[in-house]
Amino acid sequence: MSSRRILLIEDELISRKVIADTLTHAGYSVMTCEGGKAALVELKKEPSDYRVIILDRLMPGMDGIQFLKLLQQEKLLENKAVIMLTTVKDNEAIVDALEAGVQEYLTKPVDPDQLLSLIRELISSQKIIK
Repeated sequence: MSSRRILLIEDELISRKVIADTLTHAGYSVMTCEGGKAALVELKKEPSDYRVIILDRLMPGMDGIQFLKLLQQEKLLENKAVIMLTTVKDNEAIVDALEAGVQEYLTKPVDPDQLLSLIRELISSQKIIK
């Protein structure tokens, strides 16, 4: 499994492009998906390819929490860290996300340096789900 490969799930085109460009410029290989269904197909193809998943919370069709619960049911979260990146800032939403399997919860707009630092920390630490 490559620690440099990241799955980015974001329904907003501009946010997806900005985040993907930031990660690519930092040396990461990024697969982008517009929603949970496409991301699930990608993860099932090569479940061990991704060490970090960056996930939007609010998406049409399947929101981030539903996506995480599905990943847990399908046993696709092993050896992965999940960062939820969203506009939702209330405490209840944060608790729901952490209970669903998120390691880190960031709100938009995110500082690129903060995101990159967090990714490096997650990859080098034991915060990856075993």
